[in-house]
Amino acid sequence: MYRRENTEQRRILIVDDEPTLRRILGVSLAALGFDTAEASTGEQALSLAKANHYDLVLLDVEMPGIGGIETCREMHATWPQMPVVMLTVRDGKEDKARAVEAGAVDYLTKPYRFGDLVARIRALLDS
Repeated sequence: MYRRENTEQRRILIVDDEPTLRRILGVSLAALGFDTAEASTGEQALSLAKANHYDLVLLDVEMPGIGGIETCREMHATWPQMPVVMLTVRDGKEDKARAVEAGAVDYLTKPYRFGDLVARIRALLDS
């Protein structure tokens, strides 16, 4: 997938309009050694991704402004090797299909187990 050649700390961009969820994910992933950044909108996420390198993006589907599907589509078009994992309450088959068609490599519905998320992150970053 998308592998760095050096051993720098892996960077994850967390994109969700819910500040508490962003903070919990950020603190929890940082405790595992990941370097995290946060964005509350798709527009902010795209801006941050243009200015910084991220190894992986955790992206909510439903956000104000441009939603997660369109943000994923734009990220995939610009950085096709950067994995995007969708995190959402939407669990319909059509929602999952739209996310995959937009370039998402994985799709987890809320609530999810943190251990499952970490396992998926590690599998994507270590492959």
